[in-house]
Formats: sequence, C-alpha cells, structure tokens
Amino acid sequence: MFDVLRPSLVPGLLDALAHNRRHGRRDVGLFEIGARFTAAGGERRGVGMVWTGTASPEHWSGSGREVDFYDVKGVVERLCDVLGGRLQWQPSVAPYLVAGQTARIVSHDGTRTLGIAGLVQPRIVDERGAPKQDNVYAAELDLEALHAAQQPATETVAPLPRFPFVVRDLSIVVAESLSAD
Repeated sequence: MFDVLRPSLVPGLLDALAHNRRHGRRDVGLFEIGARFTAAGGERRGVGMVWTGTASPEHWSGSGREVDFYDVKGVVERLCDVLGGRLQWQPSVAPYLVAGQTARIVSHDGTRTLGIAGLVQPRIVDERGAPKQDNVYAAELDLEALHAAQQPATETVAPLPRFPFVVRDLSIVVAESLSAD
C-alpha cells in the first residue's frame, strides 16, 4: 500500500465548496496555500482558489451579479501584483475546466507557466456533491514559478487618507419653506 500525493489543490477546495453549499451557503469563495506534487517537479508550493455565487455582497441599490471569469482574473492579477509578478493570459484546456472558458497564466515574457484558471465542469461539481448551482470558477497558481518570475520591487509610500471612508451616506430632501428650527 502506498500514499498518493495530490497534484492539485482544486479537488480539496471543491470538496470544501460542496460542504458549504450542502449547508446552505450560496456564496462561497475559498483559497488554500499548500504543497502539490508532480513526478517531474516534485513538491511545489501553490495557491488554489474556488468561487461560486454572487461576486459581491447584496446592496440596497440592487441585487448582486454572479461571479464570472473576470472576477477570478482580477483576483489572480491582484495577487500577482502584490507578489511582484507580471503575467499574461493565454487560451488553454484542462480536463476539469470547461473548454473555451479556460486560460493559462504565464509570466510576462512567456517563459514560465504560473497557473491556470477557468470555469469548472458542472459534472465534476456534481460528482463532488454540491447542490446544483450556476457556475463554479477555479484558479491555481504555482507560487515558486511566480517567485522566479518576480520583477524587482519599487517601494512607494502614500499618505493615509485625511478623512475615513463612508460606509453609508444619507440625504434628506425637504421643502425650502421648512424652517431649520
């Protein structure tokens, strides 16, 4: 008997997503930083992410929109910005992602594959036991490849805002004839 080492973080995240969905959570966004193993590369550190449901919390001005590929793309690009890597997106295929809605993430010079992102095939989400839902998106990045593709950091400092941000703003409209008393 031997142990099988995981080549991807996504299956475990899909199981956690399915668990959350079975317990009534409609909007789920999860990530994991951990080790992955391949025969060619050995142990590699990576970050995996899955999303489903609405892209942002509901707001009084209207209902939220569903998560889409561009939300995933934005999070991946922001993560790469923070870690100092520049990237490109290229069309790709993966056995667990929907063809035509999958992109390979490569370094800005195209020499390193940094990861993959896309829409998870609905049958795979069903196999993991998640209740029916529109779309589940996943992304996975190789942190070691991202570190190798880092650009030299330039330090920037910005002053703190003078006024705190406003969570809610209230306006009351009254007739001009009403006195201030």
